[in-house]
Amino acid sequence: MAEKNGIVYKVSDVSFEGVLPNAQTRDRTLKVSEKNALLPACSPWLRRLLIVAMETCLNWGDLLRLTWNDIDWDDGVIVPGGGRKKTHVRQVAPLTETVRGILEEIKRERKRSKIKNISGSELVFIRDDGQPITGNAVSKALYKACKRAKVSDFRFHDLRHSAKTDWARRGIPVEAAMLAAGHSSIQMHQAYVHLQKSDIGRAFGTGKFYNGFTTDSGAAENG
Repeated sequence: MAEKNGIVYKVSDVSFEGVLPNAQTRDRTLKVSEKNALLPACSPWLRRLLIVAMETCLNWGDLLRLTWNDIDWDDGVIVPGGGRKKTHVRQVAPLTETVRGILEEIKRERKRSKIKNISGSELVFIRDDGQPITGNAVSKALYKACKRAKVSDFRFHDLRHSAKTDWARRGIPVEAAMLAAGHSSIQMHQAYVHLQKSDIGRAFGTGKFYNGFTTDSGAAENG
């Protein structure tokens, strides 16, 4: 209409570049070697956040607002109140043995500490002084840890990609993975799964290496 009425000479074509979620184009996952280098370079509170994120696919916004009431110890799940902070989609994340261990450790430390959560919200993850952890603090601490560990181009949100890809490799059903990550569409689920060609060989048992053993004659003697 602008072009027709002479307001502009030519109207540019519509583009949605930069509007769609970054998850559609970014496929960064954390390699095992990078994980082994990064975790020791983190402070204890950041290391816990990273590990829990890797195991549960919770992003930092939901981790930082997580309360003890969101944890169902009997059913073995973590259910953020009100759904995911960003989308409000229901998320039922797995309470793995690794995460259980971290949470139990936090509880023991909290009992021994004289400093209580002065915010009064019963947050699971707080600073040593009892104050809530901010997203800015996470961003700065992760940047410094990545620099020390020589891990480049890595963001906290990439842990969701890492978790979903790991679940796919382990054969977690799509429906369960979607609910565990708080994804409501198959398109968004697929945007977070980044299997490599070697994963296909392992999944079908057709590659040279799978399940930790080689398929050549030299490995036959090992059973």
